[in-house]
Amino acid sequence: MAPWAQAQTRGLTAAPDALGGPVWQARFERDASPLAVGRGLGTWLVPSPPTHSLRLLGDYQFSTLRLGDTGGLRLTGGLEHDRSEEDRQGYLNNAGVQGALKRDELNTVRSTDVYAQAAYDILASLTATAGVRSSQVKFRSADRFIVPNTANGDDSGGVDYSATNPVIGLTFHATPDLHLYANAGRGFETPTFTELSYRAGGLSGMNTDLKASKSRHAEIGAKWKFAAGHRIDAALFDITTRDEIVTDTNSGGRTTFKNASRTSRRGAEFAYTGQLAESLRATLSLTSLRARFDEAFVSGSGASAVNVPAGNRLPGTPERSAFAELAWAPKAAWGGFNAGIELVHTGKLYVNDANSDAAPAATVLNLRTGFAQKFGDWTLSQLLRVDNATDKTYAGSVIVNDGNGRFFESALPRNWMIAFTAKHEFR
Repeated sequence: MAPWAQAQTRGLTAAPDALGGPVWQARFERDASPLAVGRGLGTWLVPSPPTHSLRLLGDYQFSTLRLGDTGGLRLTGGLEHDRSEEDRQGYLNNAGVQGALKRDELNTVRSTDVYAQAAYDILASLTATAGVRSSQVKFRSADRFIVPNTANGDDSGGVDYSATNPVIGLTFHATPDLHLYANAGRGFETPTFTELSYRAGGLSGMNTDLKASKSRHAEIGAKWKFAAGHRIDAALFDITTRDEIVTDTNSGGRTTFKNASRTSRRGAEFAYTGQLAESLRATLSLTSLRARFDEAFVSGSGASAVNVPAGNRLPGTPERSAFAELAWAPKAAWGGFNAGIELVHTGKLYVNDANSDAAPAATVLNLRTGFAQKFGDWTLSQLLRVDNATDKTYAGSVIVNDGNGRFFESALPRNWMIAFTAKHEFR
């Protein structure tokens, strides 16, 4: 995903191995999609009314690694570079009809990361990890809609972000089937071009006052393969963030962002996967999250400004979520028949920083069935999926801090999809 379209968290992150604790990797870790709930991102992408357009001109990245293994010491280092461009236009919105051009710019973002990490086997059952990552992210905007001696001056500009983030961790291999781990580190998240696009008060130009958020992470967890075909993953985590990027105003398809003071996210995660029978597999995941503003701040501006007290919940963030699935795939079934049933639960979603209203929790049932066949190097599959099978009416997402109080977006009613896939394996 291009860096202009995604928030970027810089730091060394832990990716679990087949069973053990974290395998430390230097990588980009990006936030949710540009239309993510709770961040108010990407309102210009909504197809109606047609007030903006975007064309991606280029995107590339590369990474180099050097690996070493001397006794119980394993070393990794490397360089990553990303570059993306976007061609963005904005138009007047005349009651839902696209009007005259009001914005035309070429935006470029470049990011460069240098990292090093080490893993050392202190004992046969104990591994220590440490690493550091240095990141630089540069945003540039070239204004092409300039009318001299008017309010449409040259709004070209840019902003740079940089940080160096360390991480440490320990993994204890209690038994071949039970591994315990603990890790701590720092990260930082840059704004996206979507978040930088507008300034408060209707001013033109990039929101160069927006700072990157910086965070401290700590996690302890366990991975336990307690029986053949059955595995449990559990973790407790604590994340404190400074300069959290939050929605400031959201009105008329124009969203501005600001930095809050301090926030925290504390919670627990549990996941189970198990082969209940030869043809029946179960998956269960549960998350409990306490996400709060830790310091008071002012949300919005002007007449709409609201004092947000410490302790309020972060809007657009559910405190409870769950997913459960039963998948049935009989080995001798005709045509590779398979089927599944899913339950998806999303907790209560507050819609603004003041926590004055919220979308209630919702649980949705999804069904799927399909077939799969293999012919030599070809694999064919057919899928029929029905989402929201009970035709439940609920708010599928919220528009955080909407200036007109139109916070809720209805989820789709019962809907279905048919898919056909052909895959060829080259040998």
